[in-house]
Amino acid sequence: MELTLQRVYLGSEYTIGRLYVDGERLCDTLEPTDRHLYHHTPLSDIAAAKALGSTAIPAGTYELTLRIVSPRFGGRAQYAFCQGKLPRLLHVPGYEGVLIHIGNYPEDTQGCILVGENLAKGQLLRSTQTFTALYARLRAADQAGEKLSLRVTRQEYL
Repeated sequence: MELTLQRVYLGSEYTIGRLYVDGERLCDTLEPTDRHLYHHTPLSDIAAAKALGSTAIPAGTYELTLRIVSPRFGGRAQYAFCQGKLPRLLHVPGYEGVLIHIGNYPEDTQGCILVGENLAKGQLLRSTQTFTALYARLRAADQAGEKLSLRVTRQEYL
C-alpha cells in the first residue's frame, strides 16, 4: 500500500498536505515547516537546515512499519487499540522516530505527521477519527503482507 502526502501549503510555521491511499484522497495532514529538504540532500545540509521538532521531513519515499511501540505514545489511551504501535517511517535521513499520529496544532507535530481535516486555519480537526480509519487500512494491508510506504511530495508554487 502506498500513501502519498502532497504538501500544498508551505507556511512559515506549519505545512498543510493532502494524504492519499493508493491514489484515493483520505485526509489532510499537518507537519512542521517545510524547509525544502529532499531525501537525497546531504546529511550535513539537512542538519544545518533542521530546527529540532519544527522541521518537516525531507521529501522522498519511506518505508512504513506498524511493528514498533512508540516510547512516547505507547501508553496513551487513544492508542490502546493499536497497542501503541503507531505508523513509523523508516530510514528518514537526519531523523529518528518519525510517526503518523493524532494531533491538532503545529506544536503537536514535533517533527511528525498529523492526520485529520483542515477545516480551520493552521490546525486539524477530527484527528482521532481520521487516524483510526487510516490505521485500520494500514493494518489490513500489513496483515495481507503488503509493503507499506509513504511518498512525500510538494506542490510547488510560483
